[in-house]
Amino acid sequence: MTKRVLTAALVVGCALVMTAGFPLTLGAQTPRVQWTRQYGGEAVDQGTSVGYGEFGVYVAGQTVGEFPGQTSAGGKDAFISLHDESGKLKWIRQFGTPAEDVATGVAGDGSGAYVVGYTRGSFGSQIGEADAFIRKYGPDGNVLWTRQFGSTVDDYASAVTTHTSGVYVVGHVDCCGGVLTGQPGPTASADAFVRKYGGDGQEIWTRVISTINSERATGVAVDDSGVYVAGTTNGDLVVPVGSTDGYLRKYSHDGALLWSKQFATTKSNGDAVTDDVFAVAAGPSGVYVAGATAGGTVPGAFFVGGLWDAFVIKYDPNGNAQWFRQIGTDGDDYAYGIAVGSGYVLVTGGTSAALVDGAFVGGEDAFLRLYDFDGNVLGTQQFGNGLNDSGRGVVPFPGGFFVGGTKNGDALELAAFGDDDSFVMKIAPPPFIKLGGIVNAASYASGAPLAPGSAAVVFGDYLNAGSPVNSPTLGPDGKITTSLGGARILVNDIPAPILSSTPTQVSIQIPFELAGQAIALVVAEVAGQFSEGRGIGLGPTAPGFYTQNNAGTGAAVAFHEDGVTPVTPQSPAKRNEVVTLNLTGLGLLNPSLGTGVPAGAHLSSAQVSVMFGPVNSAIEYAGAAPGLVGQNQIKARIPAGAPSGDVPVSITVGGRGANLVTIAIAP
Repeated sequence: MTKRVLTAALVVGCALVMTAGFPLTLGAQTPRVQWTRQYGGEAVDQGTSVGYGEFGVYVAGQTVGEFPGQTSAGGKDAFISLHDESGKLKWIRQFGTPAEDVATGVAGDGSGAYVVGYTRGSFGSQIGEADAFIRKYGPDGNVLWTRQFGSTVDDYASAVTTHTSGVYVVGHVDCCGGVLTGQPGPTASADAFVRKYGGDGQEIWTRVISTINSERATGVAVDDSGVYVAGTTNGDLVVPVGSTDGYLRKYSHDGALLWSKQFATTKSNGDAVTDDVFAVAAGPSGVYVAGATAGGTVPGAFFVGGLWDAFVIKYDPNGNAQWFRQIGTDGDDYAYGIAVGSGYVLVTGGTSAALVDGAFVGGEDAFLRLYDFDGNVLGTQQFGNGLNDSGRGVVPFPGGFFVGGTKNGDALELAAFGDDDSFVMKIAPPPFIKLGGIVNAASYASGAPLAPGSAAVVFGDYLNAGSPVNSPTLGPDGKITTSLGGARILVNDIPAPILSSTPTQVSIQIPFELAGQAIALVVAEVAGQFSEGRGIGLGPTAPGFYTQNNAGTGAAVAFHEDGVTPVTPQSPAKRNEVVTLNLTGLGLLNPSLGTGVPAGAHLSSAQVSVMFGPVNSAIEYAGAAPGLVGQNQIKARIPAGAPSGDVPVSITVGGRGANLVTIAIAP
């Protein structure tokens, strides 16, 4: 981890084998492999794509043999497998015809999985020599429906993605003279297509991408604003640039073309080259295209060597290019897959030289490269066996990424089953803290300072090892531990006691040792990987009331005089009754209390005042919540002159106010 001195202004804000200044600038961090699963038969098995859904991670591909428990239909068969997030193989299905059958894309949703590809046989309705297909599997691996479609020539489906609006498939009709049913044509060369299905297999619409030359669609992504189709063209979809160009198109969910971009790389002398596009991914940060260039360069880069360099291009949702990155060695380099997670972009592919010094094994090695949203390289990993190893696809999920592909031999120290085997691996990127994502645990006030000793919540992604831990652990020293669920949070390099830990939020106590400081840098650490640092402001006090909606607004969390019964509109407080208000942020206590130590009767060092409506209250107690860490209590008497109904409660602690809440007071 690389740090900078805080000189800036305050910033707030089968068979199966198993293996186990602000902001802070990250040093190189290798994408962390949590587990890898390799599976196959005795012959050649190749994973071509990976998808994720409610039931786990899917890998699709092709085999010329038989998976354990499966039967070959003859020739080359397609397959789809499902693993859960822990890496357990739930099922695998091999399917095909006596001819050639290849699965090229897979995607999941809450109802199962969709696998696409091509067949030279018949799944019930052969049209041409090679037809495209889409097949849906249920959660248990049962075939729900199959659709075979095409023209009188060869037709290929290349990729699939899902969204609440539908299922989207892309591919191409090969040269020459083929026409998809109901579509214009024929044309003189290959045409690309994008097709939308409903979850029940009903075709909703099809759009053909065509010029007088060849077009192919190789990648598809979708977000709430539309559908992105990426591929290659030899024609003038927009403006021809090179020999074979890449393109990116956006459609509405209803199939209306919104915009189209054509792009190419060139040699240093301006000569046109061939570009391949393999994948596209979309997320809130933008749209990303991955591919390779045969000797060209993207803007701002240079060609490293070999025949091919990989590239990544980022666009905004309106089709404006944001940045370009080239990945190259003195061998051949291809970016086959790309995915957008929370805070990061992961690229996978293959290389025939060393992207990482000393890492090249031979033949083709697989690689992983992690970028932030600004295109900075955060880390690269490379592995192989000296023969055929490549990452063919990558997909995000809430805990990180899954990568699927093909590996040969004993790469990753996994024993081989055949010539080539399929693999899937789980990748945990570095933890990511959201901008403005460190807030008072009670009020959730964005941008507000935090007090030493108070409870705070750190929001982000990949913040722990993957499993929620909802209660703290008491260490042998009698203090709450500073590691929970694989997570550590450092506040100005001081490990903070952790009260709860999930992949998306970690609750901590701000260390008392920070008293007197005005700013702090917060960094998350998981398995030796560090997040980008986020700055917070500190104050002597920073009170925040807990509320019944857990959002910092509305009715306060308050208890009747018995300390057990909640105050609610159905059980309102009475005048002259002493109620307990739960909060955090009182600051230093008297007598002083150590960080992480469960509290006794420790009083607030700052002056506290409470008002119910316009009436001041007599305070019986203001201090730590006994037995807890980071929590405070105020016991205040409801004034005789307080109004009834949902009455506003206001507080000042050392002159600082809290979030506005209410309490129910009886007439």
